[in-house]
Amino acid sequence: MNHIKKISIFDFDGTLVDSPKPEDGIAIWEEIYGFEYPFKTWWDRVESLDQKVFNIDTIESTIDDYNEEYGNEDTLVIMLTGRIPKLKNTIKNILDKNNIYFDEYHFKDIDNTLLSKVNTIESLLKEYPYVEEIEMWEDRKHHAKAFEIWGKTNGIPIKVNLVKV
Repeated sequence: MNHIKKISIFDFDGTLVDSPKPEDGIAIWEEIYGFEYPFKTWWDRVESLDQKVFNIDTIESTIDDYNEEYGNEDTLVIMLTGRIPKLKNTIKNILDKNNIYFDEYHFKDIDNTLLSKVNTIESLLKEYPYVEEIEMWEDRKHHAKAFEIWGKTNGIPIKVNLVKV
């Protein structure tokens, strides 16, 4: 893996797919199932990605970029999400259904999503020491800025493509 010169990192929600947000999703879920949504949280629940309830579309501009990145010999293409590991099969099912595959899939390992993603980037750079650049696709503006600042501070160029739905 010494040939990896670039890491391309794609976020999941709001970046690869237009997943439902709790403001709308809970009401839709309740309407379909006919009873009150029984959980306090959304993003860590499989119900938030229930394909019987939601038509979870891909975000075409991101998919176009993904198609350009995927298959480049010297590029590691990964998905890095703030979703928790127990949703791995559900997320992979959504991606597989849309013919979206990654070299690696990474999930949130601590409560703070931004810090979890930074920890993953640090681990990747240790595993792939010859990386010269990182390019990311992210929908959260404050995360995008934080990644760029982290890259400057740590001497690795990070370009963040801010995705808007």
